[in-house]
Amino acid sequence: MKTDKIFSYFKKSLSFTVMLSILLPFLFASVNADETKSTPKTFKYYDSKTFFDFAEIECPETDAGNIFVANITTGDVMFEKDAQMLIFPASTVKIMTAIVAYESIPDLDVLIYASEKAVKKTTGTKLTPTRPIKADEGLSARDLLYGLLVTGANDAANVLSEYVGGTEENFVEMMNAKAKEIGAKNTTFKNPTGLHHPDMTTTAYDMALISNYAYYINDIVKMAGSTNHTIEETNITKHRRSLYNRNRMIRRVEGETNYFYKGALGLSAGSTPEGGNCVIAIAEKSGQTYLAVVMNADSTPTENFAYSDAKNLLNTCFDNFSVQKVAKSGDIHHEIPVSLAANVDHVILHAAKDISALLPNDVDMEKDILLKKLVYSDAVAPIYANQIFGELEVVYKGTITLGKTELAAGNAVDRSNLLYFLNALRRFFTSPWFITAFITAIILFTIYCFLYYKALKNKKGYRRYK
Repeated sequence: MKTDKIFSYFKKSLSFTVMLSILLPFLFASVNADETKSTPKTFKYYDSKTFFDFAEIECPETDAGNIFVANITTGDVMFEKDAQMLIFPASTVKIMTAIVAYESIPDLDVLIYASEKAVKKTTGTKLTPTRPIKADEGLSARDLLYGLLVTGANDAANVLSEYVGGTEENFVEMMNAKAKEIGAKNTTFKNPTGLHHPDMTTTAYDMALISNYAYYINDIVKMAGSTNHTIEETNITKHRRSLYNRNRMIRRVEGETNYFYKGALGLSAGSTPEGGNCVIAIAEKSGQTYLAVVMNADSTPTENFAYSDAKNLLNTCFDNFSVQKVAKSGDIHHEIPVSLAANVDHVILHAAKDISALLPNDVDMEKDILLKKLVYSDAVAPIYANQIFGELEVVYKGTITLGKTELAAGNAVDRSNLLYFLNALRRFFTSPWFITAFITAIILFTIYCFLYYKALKNKKGYRRYK
Protein backbone atom coordinates (compact mmCIF):
# COMPACT_ATOMS: atom_id res chain seq x y z
CA MET A 1 0.00 0.00 0.00
CA LYS A 2 2.79 2.33 0.91
CA THR A 3 4.49 1.50 -2.38
CA ASP A 4 1.29 2.37 -4.31
CA LYS A 5 1.11 5.80 -2.63
CA ILE A 6 4.73 6.54 -3.46
CA PHE A 7 4.16 5.49 -7.10
CA SER A 8 1.01 7.67 -7.32
CA TYR A 9 2.90 10.67 -5.91
CA PHE A 10 5.71 10.09 -8.40
CA LYS A 11 3.25 10.05 -11.34
CA LYS A 12 1.62 13.33 -10.20
CA SER A 13 5.00 15.00 -9.77
CA LEU A 14 6.11 13.87 -13.21
CA SER A 15 2.91 15.16 -14.84
CA PHE A 16 3.28 18.53 -13.11
CA THR A 17 6.91 18.83 -14.25
CA VAL A 18 6.00 18.06 -17.88
CA MET A 19 3.14 20.61 -17.87
CA LEU A 20 5.38 23.24 -16.28
CA SER A 21 8.11 22.70 -18.90
CA ILE A 22 5.53 23.25 -21.65
CA LEU A 23 3.99 26.38 -20.11
CA LEU A 24 7.15 28.15 -18.93
CA PRO A 25 8.24 29.43 -22.36
CA PHE A 26 4.80 31.01 -22.84
CA LEU A 27 4.55 32.44 -19.34
CA PHE A 28 7.91 34.18 -19.43
CA ALA A 29 8.25 35.00 -23.12
CA SER A 30 9.01 38.62 -23.98
CA VAL A 31 5.92 40.68 -24.75
CA ASN A 32 7.29 41.63 -28.17
CA ALA A 33 8.79 38.23 -29.05
CA ASP A 34 5.92 37.16 -31.26
CA GLU A 35 5.87 40.47 -33.11
CA THR A 36 8.85 39.67 -35.35
CA LYS A 37 8.98 37.84 -38.67
CA SER A 38 11.66 35.44 -39.79
CA THR A 39 15.28 36.32 -40.55
CA PRO A 40 15.89 39.04 -43.18
CA LYS A 41 17.11 37.88 -46.58
CA THR A 42 20.71 38.67 -47.53
CA PHE A 43 21.02 41.07 -50.46
CA LYS A 44 22.44 39.38 -53.55
CA TYR A 45 23.67 40.56 -56.93
CA TYR A 46 23.73 38.85 -60.34
CA ASP A 47 27.36 38.44 -61.44
CA SER A 48 28.15 41.60 -59.42
CA LYS A 49 25.36 43.43 -61.27
CA THR A 50 21.97 44.70 -60.21
CA PHE A 51 19.01 42.76 -61.57
CA PHE A 52 18.04 45.71 -63.79
CA ASP A 53 21.45 45.56 -65.49
CA PHE A 54 21.70 41.78 -65.65
CA ALA A 55 18.20 41.39 -67.11
CA GLU A 56 18.68 44.45 -69.34
CA ILE A 57 15.65 46.27 -67.93
CA GLU A 58 15.58 49.98 -68.66
CA CYS A 59 15.67 52.03 -65.49
CA PRO A 60 13.65 55.25 -65.16
CA GLU A 61 15.56 58.52 -64.90
CA THR A 62 16.25 59.49 -61.30
CA ASP A 63 17.10 62.76 -59.60
CA ALA A 64 18.30 61.49 -56.21
CA GLY A 65 22.03 61.23 -55.73
CA ASN A 66 21.97 57.95 -53.80
CA ILE A 67 19.61 55.02 -54.34
CA PHE A 68 19.30 51.36 -53.42
CA VAL A 69 16.37 49.17 -54.45
CA ALA A 70 15.92 45.50 -53.53
CA ASN A 71 13.29 42.81 -53.47
CA ILE A 72 13.28 41.89 -49.80
CA THR A 73 11.14 38.81 -50.42
CA THR A 74 13.95 37.24 -52.46
CA GLY A 75 16.96 39.42 -51.53
CA ASP A 76 17.62 40.42 -55.15
CA VAL A 77 19.29 43.82 -55.61
CA MET A 78 17.30 45.52 -58.37
CA PHE A 79 19.01 48.91 -58.82
CA GLU A 80 21.56 51.13 -57.14
CA LYS A 81 23.13 54.52 -57.68
CA ASP A 82 26.17 55.55 -55.64
CA ALA A 83 24.77 53.36 -52.86
CA GLN A 84 28.13 53.12 -51.06
CA MET A 85 28.82 56.88 -50.99
CA LEU A 86 28.92 58.52 -47.55
CA ILE A 87 25.99 60.91 -47.14
CA PHE A 88 23.99 62.62 -44.39
CA PRO A 89 21.02 60.49 -43.25
CA ALA A 90 18.47 63.18 -42.25
CA SER A 91 15.33 61.69 -40.65
CA THR A 92 16.07 58.14 -41.81
CA VAL A 93 18.02 57.97 -38.52
CA LYS A 94 14.67 57.51 -36.77
CA ILE A 95 14.37 53.98 -38.16
CA MET A 96 17.34 52.93 -36.04
CA THR A 97 16.00 54.96 -33.10
CA ALA A 98 12.78 52.96 -33.34
CA ILE A 99 14.61 49.62 -33.58
CA VAL A 100 16.77 50.21 -30.51
CA ALA A 101 13.89 51.63 -28.45
CA TYR A 102 11.49 48.85 -29.45
CA GLU A 103 13.95 46.07 -28.67
CA SER A 104 14.87 47.65 -25.33
CA ILE A 105 11.36 48.19 -23.96
CA PRO A 106 9.55 44.90 -23.17
CA ASP A 107 6.20 46.56 -22.39
CA LEU A 108 5.16 49.24 -24.88
CA ASP A 109 2.37 50.37 -22.55
CA VAL A 110 4.83 51.54 -19.91
CA LEU A 111 4.53 55.26 -19.14
CA ILE A 112 7.65 57.29 -19.85
CA TYR A 113 7.93 60.73 -18.24
CA ALA A 114 9.73 63.37 -20.25
CA SER A 115 12.56 65.17 -18.52
CA GLU A 116 12.95 68.92 -18.84
CA LYS A 117 16.34 68.38 -20.48
CA ALA A 118 14.88 66.13 -23.22
CA VAL A 119 12.13 68.64 -23.97
CA LYS A 120 14.25 71.77 -23.93
CA LYS A 121 16.90 70.48 -26.32
CA THR A 122 14.32 69.50 -28.92
CA THR A 123 14.38 71.48 -32.15
CA GLY A 124 12.68 70.81 -35.43
CA THR A 125 9.61 68.59 -35.76
CA LYS A 126 7.55 68.11 -32.59
CA LEU A 127 4.89 65.56 -31.65
CA THR A 128 2.33 68.03 -32.98
CA PRO A 129 2.96 71.65 -33.95
CA THR A 130 0.59 73.00 -31.28
CA ARG A 131 0.99 70.36 -28.57
CA PRO A 132 4.61 69.18 -28.24
CA ILE A 133 5.70 66.98 -25.36
CA LYS A 134 5.96 68.87 -22.08
CA ALA A 135 8.36 68.34 -19.18
CA ASP A 136 7.12 65.69 -16.69
CA GLU A 137 4.44 64.55 -19.14
CA GLY A 138 3.85 60.80 -19.18
CA LEU A 139 3.26 59.05 -22.49
CA SER A 140 3.35 55.36 -23.27
CA ALA A 141 6.32 53.97 -25.16
CA ARG A 142 3.83 52.95 -27.86
CA ASP A 143 2.57 56.52 -28.32
CA LEU A 144 6.13 57.84 -28.42
CA LEU A 145 7.04 55.30 -31.12
CA TYR A 146 3.96 56.32 -33.11
CA GLY A 147 5.03 59.95 -32.78
CA LEU A 148 8.54 59.03 -33.90
CA LEU A 149 7.43 57.05 -36.96
CA VAL A 150 4.21 58.82 -37.99
CA THR A 151 5.09 62.51 -37.61
CA GLY A 152 8.87 62.19 -37.25
CA ALA A 153 8.73 63.82 -33.81
CA ASN A 154 12.16 64.84 -32.54
CA ASP A 155 10.86 65.33 -28.99
CA ALA A 156 9.62 61.72 -28.99
CA ALA A 157 13.08 60.60 -30.17
CA ASN A 158 14.78 62.51 -27.36
CA VAL A 159 12.45 61.18 -24.66
CA LEU A 160 12.83 57.58 -25.86
CA SER A 161 16.63 57.84 -26.10
CA GLU A 162 16.94 59.22 -22.58
CA TYR A 163 14.63 56.55 -21.16
CA VAL A 164 16.39 53.64 -22.87
CA GLY A 165 19.98 54.81 -22.70
CA GLY A 166 19.95 56.92 -19.54
CA THR A 167 21.58 59.62 -21.62
CA GLU A 168 21.45 60.46 -25.30
CA GLU A 169 25.14 59.61 -25.58
CA ASN A 170 24.61 56.09 -24.27
CA PHE A 171 21.63 55.60 -26.57
CA VAL A 172 23.68 56.70 -29.59
CA GLU A 173 26.30 54.11 -28.63
CA MET A 174 23.52 51.49 -28.66
CA MET A 175 22.44 52.71 -32.11
CA ASN A 176 25.96 52.38 -33.50
CA ALA A 177 26.41 48.93 -31.95
CA LYS A 178 23.14 47.79 -33.51
CA ALA A 179 24.18 49.19 -36.87
CA LYS A 180 27.39 47.14 -36.79
CA GLU A 181 25.43 44.05 -35.73
CA ILE A 182 23.09 44.47 -38.71
CA GLY A 183 26.06 44.97 -41.05
CA ALA A 184 25.81 48.72 -41.62
CA LYS A 185 29.56 49.17 -41.22
CA ASN A 186 29.80 52.59 -42.86
CA THR A 187 27.19 54.25 -40.65
CA THR A 188 27.93 56.53 -37.71
CA PHE A 189 25.08 57.96 -35.66
CA LYS A 190 25.47 61.07 -33.54
CA ASN A 191 21.90 61.69 -32.38
CA PRO A 192 18.51 59.90 -32.42
CA THR A 193 16.64 62.57 -34.40
CA GLY A 194 18.51 62.94 -37.70
CA LEU A 195 19.19 66.64 -37.19
CA HIS A 196 22.35 67.48 -39.08
CA HIS A 197 25.68 66.65 -37.51
CA PRO A 198 28.84 66.90 -39.65
CA ASP A 199 30.11 63.54 -38.40
CA MET A 200 26.83 61.63 -38.73
CA THR A 201 27.01 59.77 -42.04
CA THR A 202 25.62 56.67 -43.68
CA THR A 203 25.12 55.13 -47.13
CA ALA A 204 22.01 54.18 -49.08
CA TYR A 205 23.17 50.55 -48.85
CA ASP A 206 23.52 50.73 -45.06
CA MET A 207 20.10 52.32 -44.69
CA ALA A 208 18.71 49.48 -46.81
CA LEU A 209 20.22 46.95 -44.39
CA ILE A 210 18.73 48.81 -41.42
CA SER A 211 15.34 49.19 -43.10
CA ASN A 212 15.32 45.54 -44.14
CA TYR A 213 15.91 44.63 -40.49
CA ALA A 214 13.10 46.95 -39.35
CA TYR A 215 10.70 45.36 -41.85
CA TYR A 216 10.87 42.13 -39.86
CA ILE A 217 9.52 43.88 -36.75
CA ASN A 218 5.77 43.93 -37.31
CA ASP A 219 5.00 46.70 -34.81
CA ILE A 220 7.44 49.12 -36.43
CA VAL A 221 5.96 48.49 -39.89
CA LYS A 222 2.44 48.87 -38.51
CA MET A 223 3.30 52.19 -36.87
CA ALA A 224 5.24 53.61 -39.80
CA GLY A 225 2.44 52.65 -42.19
CA SER A 226 -0.40 54.17 -40.15
CA THR A 227 -2.14 57.15 -41.77
CA ASN A 228 -2.93 58.56 -38.34
CA HIS A 229 -2.79 57.87 -34.62
CA THR A 230 -4.59 59.35 -31.65
CA ILE A 231 -2.91 59.99 -28.30
CA GLU A 232 -5.37 60.32 -25.45
CA GLU A 233 -5.09 62.99 -22.77
CA THR A 234 -2.15 62.70 -20.40
CA ASN A 235 -1.32 63.83 -16.90
CA ILE A 236 -0.48 67.26 -18.32
CA THR A 237 -2.16 67.67 -21.73
CA LYS A 238 -5.94 67.45 -21.31
CA HIS A 239 -6.66 67.19 -25.02
CA ARG A 240 -6.40 64.35 -27.47
CA ARG A 241 -3.56 64.63 -29.95
CA SER A 242 -4.21 63.56 -33.54
CA LEU A 243 -1.07 62.51 -35.40
CA TYR A 244 -1.06 62.39 -39.22
CA ASN A 245 1.59 60.61 -41.24
CA ARG A 246 3.91 63.04 -42.97
CA ASN A 247 4.93 60.34 -45.49
CA ARG A 248 3.04 61.29 -48.66
CA MET A 249 3.27 57.71 -49.96
CA ILE A 250 1.13 56.67 -46.99
CA ARG A 251 -1.34 59.58 -46.75
CA ARG A 252 -3.03 61.53 -49.51
CA VAL A 253 -2.71 65.29 -49.13
CA GLU A 254 -5.04 67.51 -51.10
CA GLY A 255 -3.54 70.13 -53.38
CA GLU A 256 -0.15 68.50 -54.01
CA THR A 257 1.34 66.07 -56.49
CA ASN A 258 -0.14 62.66 -55.76
CA TYR A 259 2.67 60.65 -54.19
CA PHE A 260 0.28 58.21 -52.54
CA TYR A 261 1.31 54.63 -53.38
CA LYS A 262 -1.06 51.72 -52.98
CA GLY A 263 0.66 48.96 -51.02
CA ALA A 264 3.18 51.28 -49.34
CA LEU A 265 4.07 50.36 -45.74
CA GLY A 266 6.39 53.23 -44.80
CA LEU A 267 9.10 53.50 -43.43
CA SER A 268 10.50 57.03 -43.37
CA ALA A 269 10.48 60.42 -45.03
CA GLY A 270 12.14 63.72 -44.23
CA SER A 271 14.81 66.17 -45.21
CA THR A 272 17.60 68.45 -44.07
CA PRO A 273 19.42 71.08 -46.13
CA GLU A 274 22.58 68.96 -45.98
CA GLY A 275 20.99 65.54 -46.53
CA GLY A 276 18.43 66.60 -49.10
CA ASN A 277 15.04 64.95 -49.43
CA CYS A 278 14.95 61.31 -48.33
CA VAL A 279 12.33 58.59 -48.64
CA ILE A 280 12.63 54.99 -47.55
CA ALA A 281 9.67 53.13 -48.97
CA ILE A 282 8.57 49.53 -48.56
CA ALA A 283 5.70 48.36 -50.72
CA GLU A 284 3.87 45.04 -51.14
CA LYS A 285 1.96 43.76 -54.15
CA SER A 286 1.18 40.31 -55.53
CA GLY A 287 3.14 38.54 -52.82
CA GLN A 288 6.34 40.51 -53.42
CA THR A 289 7.89 43.20 -51.23
CA TYR A 290 10.27 45.86 -52.51
CA LEU A 291 12.42 48.30 -50.61
CA ALA A 292 13.42 51.62 -52.19
CA VAL A 293 15.98 53.81 -50.41
CA VAL A 294 16.07 57.22 -52.08
CA MET A 295 18.34 59.83 -50.53
CA ASN A 296 19.84 63.22 -51.28
CA ALA A 297 17.16 64.30 -53.77
CA ASP A 298 16.19 67.82 -54.78
CA SER A 299 12.77 69.44 -54.76
CA THR A 300 10.91 72.33 -56.31
CA PRO A 301 7.90 74.25 -54.98
CA THR A 302 5.70 71.77 -56.84
CA GLU A 303 7.62 68.48 -56.70
CA ASN A 304 9.62 66.37 -54.25
CA PHE A 305 11.92 64.21 -56.39
CA ALA A 306 12.58 61.70 -53.58
CA TYR A 307 8.94 60.66 -53.73
CA SER A 308 8.88 60.72 -57.54
CA ASP A 309 11.98 58.53 -57.78
CA ALA A 310 10.66 56.08 -55.19
CA LYS A 311 7.34 55.66 -57.01
CA ASN A 312 8.95 55.27 -60.44
CA LEU A 313 11.46 52.71 -59.19
CA LEU A 314 8.81 50.67 -57.39
CA ASN A 315 6.58 50.74 -60.47
CA THR A 316 9.46 49.52 -62.63
CA CYS A 317 10.01 46.60 -60.27
CA PHE A 318 6.36 45.57 -60.01
CA ASP A 319 5.69 46.08 -63.73
CA ASN A 320 8.71 44.19 -65.09
CA PHE A 321 9.38 41.36 -62.65
CA SER A 322 7.41 38.52 -61.14
CA VAL A 323 8.04 35.25 -59.35
CA GLN A 324 7.80 32.46 -61.91
CA LYS A 325 7.90 28.69 -61.56
CA VAL A 326 10.97 27.34 -63.38
CA ALA A 327 10.64 23.74 -62.20
CA LYS A 328 7.45 22.03 -61.15
CA SER A 329 7.17 19.15 -58.74
CA GLY A 330 6.29 15.99 -60.62
CA ASP A 331 7.48 17.17 -64.04
CA ILE A 332 9.54 14.59 -65.94
CA HIS A 333 13.13 15.71 -66.35
CA HIS A 334 15.18 12.56 -66.99
CA GLU A 335 15.09 8.79 -67.35
CA ILE A 336 17.79 6.27 -66.50
CA PRO A 337 18.16 2.53 -67.22
CA VAL A 338 17.09 0.20 -64.44
CA SER A 339 18.47 -3.29 -63.90
CA LEU A 340 16.82 -6.41 -62.41
CA ALA A 341 13.36 -4.97 -63.10
CA ALA A 342 10.43 -7.27 -63.77
CA ASN A 343 8.62 -5.41 -66.54
CA VAL A 344 10.55 -2.20 -67.44
CA ASP A 345 14.04 -1.28 -68.54
CA HIS A 346 14.11 2.34 -67.31
CA VAL A 347 12.84 4.58 -64.53
CA ILE A 348 11.55 8.14 -64.95
CA LEU A 349 12.95 10.86 -62.68
CA HIS A 350 10.97 13.95 -61.76
CA ALA A 351 11.59 17.13 -59.75
CA ALA A 352 10.97 16.48 -56.07
CA LYS A 353 9.69 20.02 -55.41
CA ASP A 354 8.85 23.29 -57.14
CA ILE A 355 11.52 25.88 -57.87
CA SER A 356 10.34 29.47 -58.24
CA ALA A 357 12.42 32.59 -58.78
CA LEU A 358 12.09 36.29 -59.45
CA LEU A 359 12.49 36.81 -63.20
CA PRO A 360 11.69 39.41 -65.86
CA ASN A 361 8.17 39.01 -67.18
CA ASP A 362 9.52 38.57 -70.72
CA VAL A 363 12.11 35.93 -69.85
CA ASP A 364 12.75 33.41 -72.63
CA MET A 365 12.39 30.08 -70.85
CA GLU A 366 13.94 28.15 -73.75
CA LYS A 367 16.91 30.47 -74.22
CA ASP A 368 17.61 31.88 -70.76
CA ILE A 369 16.74 28.96 -68.47
CA LEU A 370 18.95 25.85 -68.37
CA LEU A 371 18.07 22.69 -66.45
CA LYS A 372 21.22 20.88 -65.31
CA LYS A 373 20.74 17.23 -64.32
CA LEU A 374 23.15 15.27 -62.15
CA VAL A 375 22.52 11.56 -61.55
CA TYR A 376 24.66 10.13 -58.78
CA SER A 377 23.13 6.67 -58.26
CA ASP A 378 22.49 3.62 -60.45
CA ALA A 379 18.92 2.36 -60.66
CA VAL A 380 18.61 -1.25 -59.45
CA ALA A 381 15.21 -2.79 -58.75
CA PRO A 382 13.39 -2.83 -56.44
CA ILE A 383 12.82 0.95 -56.53
CA TYR A 384 10.29 2.76 -54.38
CA ALA A 385 8.38 5.86 -55.49
CA ASN A 386 10.26 9.15 -54.80
CA GLN A 387 13.57 7.37 -54.24
CA ILE A 388 16.34 9.93 -54.84
CA PHE A 389 18.73 9.38 -57.74
CA GLY A 390 20.14 12.82 -58.49
CA GLU A 391 19.78 16.56 -58.49
CA LEU A 392 18.20 19.17 -60.76
CA GLU A 393 19.77 22.65 -60.90
CA VAL A 394 18.03 25.58 -62.61
CA VAL A 395 20.43 28.13 -64.10
CA TYR A 396 19.55 31.59 -65.45
CA LYS A 397 21.56 33.00 -68.38
CA GLY A 398 24.29 30.42 -67.90
CA THR A 399 25.67 31.70 -64.59
CA ILE A 400 23.00 32.31 -61.95
CA THR A 401 21.65 29.34 -60.01
CA LEU A 402 17.98 29.98 -59.32
CA GLY A 403 17.49 26.86 -57.23
CA LYS A 404 18.06 23.15 -56.81
CA THR A 405 15.87 20.16 -56.11
CA GLU A 406 16.29 16.41 -55.97
CA LEU A 407 15.55 14.08 -58.87
CA ALA A 408 13.26 11.34 -57.60
CA ALA A 409 11.77 8.19 -59.09
CA GLY A 410 8.31 8.82 -60.46
CA ASN A 411 7.04 5.35 -59.64
CA ALA A 412 7.94 2.10 -57.89
CA VAL A 413 9.61 -0.69 -59.88
CA ASP A 414 9.35 -4.33 -58.82
CA ARG A 415 12.30 -6.72 -58.91
CA SER A 416 12.45 -9.84 -61.09
CA ASN A 417 13.38 -12.75 -58.81
CA LEU A 418 14.82 -14.73 -61.71
CA LEU A 419 17.04 -11.84 -62.83
CA TYR A 420 18.01 -11.26 -59.23
CA PHE A 421 19.03 -14.94 -58.81
CA LEU A 422 20.98 -14.97 -62.07
CA ASN A 423 22.65 -11.70 -61.12
CA ALA A 424 23.56 -13.11 -57.73
CA LEU A 425 25.18 -16.10 -59.44
CA ARG A 426 27.01 -13.86 -61.84
CA ARG A 427 28.25 -11.68 -59.01
CA PHE A 428 29.29 -14.73 -57.05
CA PHE A 429 31.23 -16.28 -59.91
CA THR A 430 32.84 -12.94 -60.88
CA SER A 431 33.58 -11.79 -57.37
CA PRO A 432 37.25 -11.29 -56.40
CA TRP A 433 36.78 -13.78 -53.57
CA PHE A 434 35.54 -16.53 -55.88
CA ILE A 435 38.19 -15.81 -58.53
CA THR A 436 40.91 -15.88 -55.88
CA ALA A 437 39.54 -19.07 -54.38
CA PHE A 438 39.20 -20.66 -57.84
CA ILE A 439 42.75 -19.77 -58.84
CA THR A 440 44.03 -20.96 -55.47
CA ALA A 441 42.16 -24.24 -55.90
CA ILE A 442 43.66 -24.75 -59.38
CA ILE A 443 47.15 -24.04 -58.05
CA LEU A 444 46.66 -26.40 -55.12
CA PHE A 445 45.20 -29.06 -57.42
CA THR A 446 48.16 -28.66 -59.78
CA ILE A 447 50.60 -29.00 -56.90
CA TYR A 448 48.70 -31.99 -55.63
CA CYS A 449 48.80 -33.66 -59.04
CA PHE A 450 52.48 -32.93 -59.36
CA LEU A 451 53.27 -34.36 -55.94
CA TYR A 452 51.00 -37.33 -56.53
CA TYR A 453 52.65 -38.06 -59.87
CA LYS A 454 56.11 -37.75 -58.33
CA ALA A 455 55.18 -40.02 -55.45
CA LEU A 456 53.71 -42.57 -57.83
CA LYS A 457 56.82 -42.51 -60.00
CA ASN A 458 59.06 -43.01 -57.00
CA LYS A 459 56.94 -45.92 -55.89
CA LYS A 460 57.21 -47.63 -59.30
CA GLY A 461 60.98 -47.13 -59.29
CA TYR A 462 61.24 -48.68 -55.87
CA ARG A 463 59.38 -51.76 -57.06
CA ARG A 464 61.67 -52.20 -60.04
CA TYR A 465 64.64 -51.99 -57.76
CA LYS A 466 63.21 -54.70 -55.58
